[in-house]
Amino acid sequence: MVTVSGSCAAFYFGVDVFKWLSPTRVCVSPSCVQLTDQLAASIDAAVNPCDDFYRFACGGIAGTLANSTLSASQSAPTPTGVHTDAVLSRVRTILANWAVEDKIQTPLQTSASLYQGCKAVVGRRNKGVRRLVSFLQKCRLNFAKDEDLDTDPLDSALSLDVRYNVKTLFDVAAEGVRLLVRPRRALETWSSQRQAYIRKHTYSDYLENTFTLLGFPTRMRVTFMAASVWETEDTVLRLFSRVKPDDKTLVKLDYVEPGTVMEHPDWKRHFGHLWDRAAVKGTSMAFFLKHVFAEQTPLAVTRYIFWEVVRQLGPLADYRLSAPDENTQLAADRCFRLVYDVAGLAPLAFVLVQEVSTKTVLLATSFISGLLRNVGAANVSMRVVDPRQLLQDRAFSAPSHGRRGGDAIAPKDSLANARENDESGTFFDSFLRVMLAMRERELNSLDAVVPMPTAEDLLASHVTVDARKSRVTVPTMMLVYPWFSPDVPRSFNYAGLGFAVVRELMRAGIRLKAHFPTKTIMAGSTCNHTTRGTDERALEMVLRVLDRSVHERNKLRLPGLLDSMSEEQLFFLAYCTGGCRSIASAYTAGSECNNVLRSMARFGSSFQCIRGMPMNPTNLDRCRTVQPSVKSRLRLMFNRLFWNNVTRKIANMWPHNWTIRYRRP
Repeated sequence: MVTVSGSCAAFYFGVDVFKWLSPTRVCVSPSCVQLTDQLAASIDAAVNPCDDFYRFACGGIAGTLANSTLSASQSAPTPTGVHTDAVLSRVRTILANWAVEDKIQTPLQTSASLYQGCKAVVGRRNKGVRRLVSFLQKCRLNFAKDEDLDTDPLDSALSLDVRYNVKTLFDVAAEGVRLLVRPRRALETWSSQRQAYIRKHTYSDYLENTFTLLGFPTRMRVTFMAASVWETEDTVLRLFSRVKPDDKTLVKLDYVEPGTVMEHPDWKRHFGHLWDRAAVKGTSMAFFLKHVFAEQTPLAVTRYIFWEVVRQLGPLADYRLSAPDENTQLAADRCFRLVYDVAGLAPLAFVLVQEVSTKTVLLATSFISGLLRNVGAANVSMRVVDPRQLLQDRAFSAPSHGRRGGDAIAPKDSLANARENDESGTFFDSFLRVMLAMRERELNSLDAVVPMPTAEDLLASHVTVDARKSRVTVPTMMLVYPWFSPDVPRSFNYAGLGFAVVRELMRAGIRLKAHFPTKTIMAGSTCNHTTRGTDERALEMVLRVLDRSVHERNKLRLPGLLDSMSEEQLFFLAYCTGGCRSIASAYTAGSECNNVLRSMARFGSSFQCIRGMPMNPTNLDRCRTVQPSVKSRLRLMFNRLFWNNVTRKIANMWPHNWTIRYRRP
């Protein structure tokens, strides 16, 4: 009896059983409560998980969608899409409401000025033209100051002295009774070589050649936005498409009386309300301006010149080419897409700063580093963009002299003080200042060896692996639920971000040198799908890493009805709930989830599924998967891993953590 007691005492103190038998604490953080609510709404407890685990995990969402007014063909957004749309909606709100100042100091001010100015110009708000005229004078865009109503509009147009600091694609000139559009250079050569350069060269080479043909200096390739060049190029090529070879003018449109059929309807579709402002033949300039403008004043002529100046400036050269029937909402959507493509990184980083904290970035970095080490990919580097560091970067924020990079961002109170006063024309001033600055400023960061982060590095929902550089890029957007959260049970982190990283490593062909004792079980011909095989191996490897990560002390249980689910059960649940989709794609998502899980023997044992059930088939029906080898019990009797497994099983038998097959509410 004494010997037995001594052995028990040695057993308890040797493996620190009190640590294992202590009850796992319940997660009470707001993230856990929100996660529990989402899972409670997603799980269909009336379904046996051993029959159809996808219906068990996502049946609640599918039933809600089926009973809603949405048609089966209308795809409901995934949780990933919902979160991304919410972020973009907040970005748009910031661009629309951020207070625009006369002096641009931050990239966020630049983005807001572009968006608000684009909306104003597309909406044809001309109340701020008087203030705009003063600004054009400061920029050496002079015009006749006399606003006498008796002044001939043609004289006002000819007296305009427009001097640009940079070359333009084409210029507008009044000659006699014609308004001609002439090319600055021989753009026919550019048009003929366009397709050849696209096929034989990279976009950078093609862009450099384009600037050479247009007469731009080489430095303009890095100071001019690439997106604007591409859009402007398409516009010019559309103009070239109907030019006769023997015609000296670039564009020549016949004046058409109202109500008649236009000669070139395609041009109206491209140019919208301004289709007949490009050129006129056979009509006096005064009659043309009278037809275009309701009022024949130098101020009205200045408006026309203003549209041409805006069109020839900066990255938004094509934003005003709208359809005649385009409503305000469509115009605002188009402005947002254009501004987001050109200068959307600043507001996107500002929104993600509120989504992802620096602590979360550090914890995610530590988590991924440990995961790479455990799967045998220690030589693979990692890249995670911290939005706060992005806003503080000098190359990105370009703060003024004497100001720190972190102080360049305006406070949240700026949204409350936002204003849009058409009479003052403040946003017109800021808009043109930004567009001129984009043409003239030096973007030294583009010449740096380290590439600047892009919107894809922040907002993407997939991990990118560069096999040549052995580098994993994790977008900032994947540092939130359902991929990663430091406040939820670790099973969700491994099944979310961990699984995404390991799967992409396998798809990229990077060899993982993890040392796991394996035993292969061969199956029939139902598992020849390459992607599904990769998912099986990646999920199996991540689950093994989860078992081996005994040093992690953040084991948590979810509150409510989910408190009885083991860590392994939560892992499988997190894997499937991350792919809950709409009715239109439920069959595909359900097949992916069930096919991967039914090939894993540990799934059946975790939920105590009877052998032969749909989610726990026999070995002959299983796919090819990696299983842990079984060694002799005598050889493992005094092995520390054996005793750890024994204590873990004892802990699982504790009343607070009974493993059940399923529970009805």
